[in-house]
Amino acid sequence: MESPSLYKPKALMPIAIFATTLLLISCGGGGGGGGSTGGSSGGSTGLTTGSTTGSTTGSTTGSTTGSTTGSTTGSTTGSSTGSTTGSSTGSTTGSTTGSTTGSTTGSTTGSTTGSTTGSTTGGTTGGGGSANGPLGCPLDSYNPNYCEETDPSTSQPNTVHWWNHFPLKIYFNTAPTIQGQDANAIVMNGFNAWGVVPGFNLATTVGSAGQADIVISYQNSATQPSGWIGQANWSYFPFNSQATSGTITLKTWDSMSLAEVVDGLRHTAQHEFGHILFLGGHSASSADSMFWSGATNQYKPLTSRDQNSLNTTYCGSFADRSPGRAPTGEIRSRTIND
Repeated sequence: MESPSLYKPKALMPIAIFATTLLLISCGGGGGGGGSTGGSSGGSTGLTTGSTTGSTTGSTTGSTTGSTTGSTTGSTTGSSTGSTTGSSTGSTTGSTTGSTTGSTTGSTTGSTTGSTTGSTTGGTTGGGGSANGPLGCPLDSYNPNYCEETDPSTSQPNTVHWWNHFPLKIYFNTAPTIQGQDANAIVMNGFNAWGVVPGFNLATTVGSAGQADIVISYQNSATQPSGWIGQANWSYFPFNSQATSGTITLKTWDSMSLAEVVDGLRHTAQHEFGHILFLGGHSASSADSMFWSGATNQYKPLTSRDQNSLNTTYCGSFADRSPGRAPTGEIRSRTIND
């Protein structure tokens, strides 16, 4: 969250290729012999069929490729034969030359068309599903959600991570009273607002930092600070996105109003705990608690998108997963300033 009134973070599709092979079979075999043979032998069949079928087909279907290729080939091979045979697509010459040219042309055209069609169809039909989350279920398991949205504050895709046990153990390294209010109690209320999803509290306090999963700190100043007012940091295993520890830092100031303590601090805590629980990023909807900015004196309850996003990350189950997913490898960390 960012002051004075807003918080802002600083911080193969399958391609179906359709190949069509056109086999052109000659009914009169004299086309390769020269003009007179083509003219007389193929006269009845070649000229009639060639003229009718060939000219219609040739000029309509292969107007650019067929005509140019046909006329060039026809001229070389023999005008009568080329004209008759080439037009009818039935002679030996037409069959050999035309088939080479036609097959090249047809292949190019067919392959282009096939690729385009296959790719478009494949993309729409085959690619319609959602990617799987770190626990194996699709990231559109509970809709609507923002697990696969782009974080509007960074223009980067959102990421999700998970914990292998609940409730998470919280340690406060101080216990401030602000405007007569117990700040730690307000913060815990914000954390456990997320408990509406599993039906039990997701956070509980412990007596020492050594026992804790998450350590909470406050930074106080005389006046309302500029920049971020809430910061979430978590460590995780990149190979399976399992979180291992975290910290939350909350900024307070001497001139905080009662609304900024009771409503604003609670919402900031709820938002930062959302990052710790599952979300590396932000919602693009201003209605959601995990939207990237908000007023410092207002509380924003969780929306169905907030709840669905948490449920999707954990596949709807908040049971202990540690036996089947022992963490290994390097540990990384990420920080988000709000």
